[in-house]
Amino acid sequence: MRARARPPYYRSEEAASGPPIETAQQEGLFAGLVPAFGLSTLALDLETALADEDYEKAAVLRDRMQVSSGKPNPEFPSLLFLPPFWSDHGLGSMDALDGDVVLQTTIRLVRNLSKAIFPRPGAASTRASFGLDGRKDLAVVEMASLSDNTRRSLIENGYLLRSFTLAPDNAIMVSKVTPYYAILDFEDHLQVIFKVPGLSGARAANAALSALESFGPDSSFAFDAEFGFLSSRLNDCGNGLSFKALLHLPALGGNGLIEKAFRGLLARGLAVRGFFGSDEGSVGDVYEISTDRAFGQTMRGLAEDFEAALRAVVQAERKSREEMARNQGEELIDRAGRALGLFRNCCFLGESEAASALSALRIAACCGLVENVDIGSLGRLARRLGPGNLALYAKAAMEGEETEHIPVARRSDDRRRAQVVSDATKEARMRDGGSACSEA
Repeated sequence: MRARARPPYYRSEEAASGPPIETAQQEGLFAGLVPAFGLSTLALDLETALADEDYEKAAVLRDRMQVSSGKPNPEFPSLLFLPPFWSDHGLGSMDALDGDVVLQTTIRLVRNLSKAIFPRPGAASTRASFGLDGRKDLAVVEMASLSDNTRRSLIENGYLLRSFTLAPDNAIMVSKVTPYYAILDFEDHLQVIFKVPGLSGARAANAALSALESFGPDSSFAFDAEFGFLSSRLNDCGNGLSFKALLHLPALGGNGLIEKAFRGLLARGLAVRGFFGSDEGSVGDVYEISTDRAFGQTMRGLAEDFEAALRAVVQAERKSREEMARNQGEELIDRAGRALGLFRNCCFLGESEAASALSALRIAACCGLVENVDIGSLGRLARRLGPGNLALYAKAAMEGEETEHIPVARRSDDRRRAQVVSDATKEARMRDGGSACSEA
């Protein structure tokens, strides 16, 4: 008999069973500026303890949060200088809203000080203007304090631009409590950035606005009655809010429907680009969808339109995936089995080759054709294939040995990449022990 795929596993408002998840509209978009994207009670208690300067209680809460969140995944030691609970280990998590398709959402808010030239050099002066030097909930991270590999990892993971990391005096302010960081004096006086797993645009925008309040009232920021909040970039003028999401779309690509989906996004004014560039689209089927302007819409309207556009793509990907599982089950099994064979036997693995094989394995796992594999790990691996992340992995694997002087030649990277992917998928196996054509 032909192998039958299990029903796809995902969490969303359209889930087949279980209580419905409230929409952003039901929760009250931006109501009270309450962080509504799922911060734990422990995190909020910790924020209160720090504000009250009850450091003994804060220390206990920090310990409890680290235990509750589990150890950071050693395969992905990005942002080693940050608190463990503020890592992006949730990237690609199946527990996140629409996490089977949307790997991560990034929310960015831009502001400039009123009656001040922007940007101006020297983050220290800007910290003083915002009153940040005495804040206990933020940590200053200077580029000069980070290793070359850590800076490279931050670039690869989309946290910082390369041009920002090249200046040793540049610094970011990292929240010790909630998953955001602030960039000072780079293009604008202030950029508040949240990165959250899954499709969390409206909820994370709530949290970003709440965090922005701690930097000062709206009256302290440059504002024009015609153009809104002012920025050094025209596209950021207006409400200063922008969204970006990473989507894994192997089924739409495999069925030849990706262009149709993208036309719908472009018609809504969104920008689309492949995460791994190629002549035919994106190697690994990972795409970046982003807003391209902040003016002409309210924050509510921008958030609602962005989520609605992405949710339409999510639904199309799931429908296409179900059709592939029903009509092309053996092909899915074959490609996933080849990927596992590659990961278990290769000594060297190129970035594009790894991305393509991971995509084949992940869609098969979403269809229930692969066992003993964490789909969230496969999503994270898609962002962890560059030389910076590989060097940090090697450092963690060698239990703290210095890796700055390890050659970063391509062949060395290919060897590390093969090891990383092999370790992450070593327990995975095809359903029914690899029998692709029969089912009892």
